[in-house]
Amino acid sequence: MCPRPCTRQCLCLTKAVESVPASFAAFDLLAVAGHDIRDAPLAERRELLEHRVLNEGR
Repeated sequence: MCPRPCTRQCLCLTKAVESVPASFAAFDLLAVAGHDIRDAPLAERRELLEHRVLNEGR
């Protein structure tokens, strides 16, 4: 642990990045059958995406 809060130059931050790598993946459905659904609520887009993955993603 750093004796003071980590800054960009802090060695403990560099060590943490090397020893505990992290990744992030995000998925979203932007269009369905040629229709732009970007303005649809996230819950609706998520439901559509789940349906497509479960039923068509085989």
